[in-house]
This record gives sequence, structure tokens and C-alpha cells, in this order.
Amino acid sequence: MSDINMSKLGLWMSLDSDTDEDERMDDGETETNSEHKPVCGLMQQDLQPTTQIYTQQITMAEYHKQRQEYTKQALKELLNSCDYQKVYKTCSTCNASWFYDEANPACAECGHEGYANKRPCAICHGKCNQIWTRDVDMSRKMKAAHWNGTCGLPEEQQRAYMLQNLVDADEDILTEAMQDL
Repeated sequence: MSDINMSKLGLWMSLDSDTDEDERMDDGETETNSEHKPVCGLMQQDLQPTTQIYTQQITMAEYHKQRQEYTKQALKELLNSCDYQKVYKTCSTCNASWFYDEANPACAECGHEGYANKRPCAICHGKCNQIWTRDVDMSRKMKAAHWNGTCGLPEEQQRAYMLQNLVDADEDILTEAMQDL
């Protein structure tokens, strides 16, 4: 019969012990003798400790291939993770969270229109029913809002809207546009 004894050092197991009762010392501790050995390693069915670990031998080329595939997969999972996206989709100027659809209209990086991730067409202001998405990389690098999308209106109408936007713009925006030329 096997019994399990506890001591201050941890769990000890004795197999086929000679006595069925715990042998107690005067202070109440369980006496340990040489038959009690700590349990360690992987256990086999007969409860004997073992340290066998099975591995498969592969070539260095296969190792490098697996390492490269694992790295690509791990990087893809990281870039798509919710935690990374929360940090990445944050304005570096005012700390508005584009991830949570927050934008500061007073911040150039967020964009003065107040859109976080998506906005109606920037050329015709949504008349073409196209939705543009924020280019996070460019917005962060250039410290100004950048959007990806195309206007669904014919080119003649697009030009008319762009001219109207320039005429209706403030003097500061016209000055800034002329400096870009």
C-alpha cells in the first residue's frame, strides 16, 4: 500500500511503505526516511519518476524553414492582435484613440473634420457614397490626416468639387495649399 506524507519541504511519496501509520516525531512533523523520494520529472503509469523526453531530429534547413514560418506567423498574429491595434491606431500628437473612433478636430494628425477611421469621400464630401479609410502609417509619419479611397463621381465633377473646396477654404488653408505647390 502506498501512502503520501507531507513535510515542510513539500509533497513526498513513498511506494509500498512498511507501515500504514505516519511515524510522528515529538514536534508533530512527519518523519522521513530514505524510502521517501521526491516526485519529479514525467510520471509513467506505474508512478515511477522518469525524465524521458522524445524529440525528432530535423535538418538545419528544415529548422530554418520552420523558424522563418513561425516568425512570420507570430508577427502576423501580433500585428492583428487587438492590443497592438489599440496602440497603433492612436494619434501620436494628441493621443486620441482612432481604434475607439475618437478624433480631435483641433489636431492636424487626427484631421480637422473629426473623423477617426472612416470618412465620406474627401473630394465630394460623400455625394458619391464612397467611404475612405485612414492611412495610419502616413497619418503618423506626416503628422497630418491621410486617407485612402477614390471618388465615385466622373472626373469633371471631381474637379468642380475640388475647385469649390479651394474657393470655400479659409485663407490659411489656401496659403498652405500654395506652399505645397
